Amino acid sequence: MKLKYDEADMHTQLVKVLYPDETAMFPVYCVYNDKSFMGSAMEYGYLAVTDKGRLLMIRYDFIGDGNCGSCPLTAIKRLKIKKLLIGQYKLEFTLITDGKDYKTTVQIAPKMAFGAFPHQYANLNMLLDALRPYID
Repeated sequence: MKLKYDEADMHTQLVKVLYPDETAMFPVYCVYNDKSFMGSAMEYGYLAVTDKGRLLMIRYDFIGDGNCGSCPLTAIKRLKIKKLLIGQYKLEFTLITDGKDYKTTVQIAPKMAFGAFPHQYANLNMLLDALRPYID
């Protein structure tokens, strides 16, 4: 089975986890590469914030199974944003949910090959701006 990751799929998946009258903002394609509250190992997916103050994380493993997670932005206990040598960004989150700390790392490239995510660069910059207040 060939998986198709593109902007249309991203929006389809994000709509599934939105509350009524909520909008996903600045969605980006990303790589999750550590243990977190939604799984472990390297996974691919989407990251966005909403106009209602939530962080959305959608992850796929290598066989295509997906996990969705969300939390209020106020659940971000710690955030570090690092710019990597090749222009990518690494976001290290510590989230507090159900009284426990969960760590997850997300890596985001500003451009995607083959034009599958034409708004990736602009969305990444706006997403980083939206998350900057949570940097420790």
